[in-house]
Amino acid sequence: MIEGDILKQVHVGEALRLWCKKNNLTRQKLADKMKLPKSNIDRIFAKSSIDTNKLLDISHCLDYNFFAAFWGQQYIIDAETEMDYLMTTPSFIHIGHRIEMHLREKKITQNQLAAHLGVQHPVISKMLRKTSIDSGRLVIISNYLEHDFFSDFYMNILSNMGDEKLFLQNKINDLEKTVELLQQENTMLKQKLAKYE
Repeated sequence: MIEGDILKQVHVGEALRLWCKKNNLTRQKLADKMKLPKSNIDRIFAKSSIDTNKLLDISHCLDYNFFAAFWGQQYIIDAETEMDYLMTTPSFIHIGHRIEMHLREKKITQNQLAAHLGVQHPVISKMLRKTSIDSGRLVIISNYLEHDFFSDFYMNILSNMGDEKLFLQNKINDLEKTVELLQQENTMLKQKLAKYE
C-alpha cells in the first residue's frame, strides 16, 4: 500500500472467523494451532480490534498475512500481487518507534497526536515506547499521518530496517546534544557556586 491512502477499520475477529470458515478450520483446530483453550476462540472472534503483536502471532500461526486486510478502498491492486501480499509473512517491528519517526518527519507534535486521538499526552508518550498497539488505534493514526503502518509489517523489510537504524541514530544524537547542554549548564552553575566559596 502507498502513503496517502485512507485505511479502513477492520473487525479483526470477524476477518479471522471468515478465514477459518473459508479454509474449513474449526474452532477446535484453530485452538489447537494457537495452543489456546477452545473457549478463548469465541472471545477472539468477538474482538473488533487486537494488539498488533497478537495479530502477528495469528498471522504466523496460520501462514496468512492478516495485516493486509487493512487495505484502503482507494487502493487498486491486481489479483496476483494481492495474493503475494496475503501470503507474505509479516515481521516484527517496533511500532512505537515507527510512529515517532513519522511524527518527526511531518513535524507533528505528540500533543497534536494526543488531541486527535482524544487522549492526554502521557498516553502518547507511553504508546511510543511500546512495541505493539491496538489495531483500531493504528488505523486512526495511519489516516492522520497519511501512512499505512500495517504495510510496514510486511513490505520493504530492508527499508524498514534502514529507517529503524536512522531513527535510533537520531535518538542517540539528540541524547548526546542533551548531555552536552547539561554539561555546559553544570559548568556554569559550578562557576557561580565558586563565587560563594
